[in-house]
Amino acid sequence: MFDPKSMAPVLKTSATERAAQVPIRVVLAAVLSWSLHAAGHDGLILGWLAVSFLTQLTEFLAMAPFRKRQPAELAAWRFVGPALAAIILMSAVDAAIATFAWTSGQPAPVTVAVLIFAGGLLTNVGSGIESRPLFLLGAAPYFAALAAMPVLMLARTKPPAWRCWPSPSCCSSPRSTPS
Repeated sequence: MFDPKSMAPVLKTSATERAAQVPIRVVLAAVLSWSLHAAGHDGLILGWLAVSFLTQLTEFLAMAPFRKRQPAELAAWRFVGPALAAIILMSAVDAAIATFAWTSGQPAPVTVAVLIFAGGLLTNVGSGIESRPLFLLGAAPYFAALAAMPVLMLARTKPPAWRCWPSPSCCSSPRSTPS
């Protein structure tokens, strides 16, 4: 499934596609920074920009050999491994910040979170079009985050709605506790 000989040609295509997305990712980092500001999370902006930059740089460098050399020369784990790890890292970082933005409940970050999820999954469709395993590897962090989001949203509410069943009246006030 993740044999270096079969992955190297796919990663060559993926590396070119992902390099072309760098300007879009820079704009997305700026838009997310604006949405964090709009939601009153100014203290997170520099950290987000640093993590975003370092993640993008890691992916760019890990994929660089596939943009410069022929796949036959790169059919070894020392090239394929870092490239696959960088794809997972990029997806995991983007899925994590999108999940945080979604659970903020503020309109601007929620909107940007939707863009990150849609864009991230489309990126993995585009860069993994020749390989289902590559698509699934890059999309897995987004799927995990999407599965976790309802649970995280329930955990945010005070008290959790399930604790009030069958009498929702105990949940009418955010400070009330179930009897």
